This record gives sequence, structure tokens and C-alpha cells, in this order.
Amino acid sequence: MKLRVCMRAECPWTDELRKVLRKYDLSYAEIVSELDWKSLACPCRLDGVRFPCVSVNGVLLPDISGAEFESYLLSHGLVEPRNNERVADAAHPGMAPLRVL
Repeated sequence: MKLRVCMRAECPWTDELRKVLRKYDLSYAEIVSELDWKSLACPCRLDGVRFPCVSVNGVLLPDISGAEFESYLLSHGLVEPRNNERVADAAHPGMAPLRVL
């Protein structure tokens, strides 16, 4: 699986995404958006796309939380469940539905 993750340090979802990546021992390329978000390396280089975002095998998941990312991975069979404990986004209980671009 090819993962590219574009994050902003001040975003509260950044830590949640990292928890999911560690939980499933996933290898990924991390792009710090403050430094190079307009570069070709960043999957969210389009104007108006919010952070964080993840590119999974070329599929862009913009403005995604840790819980949404974990649900995507599990629902698409990209990872096997590790335990019954899911990553929760306590700071964002009313998040918008996941948009896949």
C-alpha cells in the first residue's frame, strides 16, 4: 500500500492520524504542509483542500480524521482489525461525512 500523508502541525487531527498509522504499522511518506504543501509531493496541493489529507494508492482522502481514516482502511480491506479499540476523534465528534476525491 502506498501512503502519502500531508499534515499541519497545529491540526488536532494530525496526532489521530499518526495513532492509526502506528497502530497498523503502516509505512508512509509524511509531508509537512507548512513547508512544502504546494510541491508536487503533497497530495493536497489543490487550492481549497483542507488538511490533513491522505493519499492511499492514489485515492485522495482530504480533511480526514483519524477515525475516518481507520474506517476507510478497514472497510476497504487494507488492514486487518488489531483489537476492538478504535481511534476516536474526541475533539471532533460532529465531523462531516468522508469525501473521497
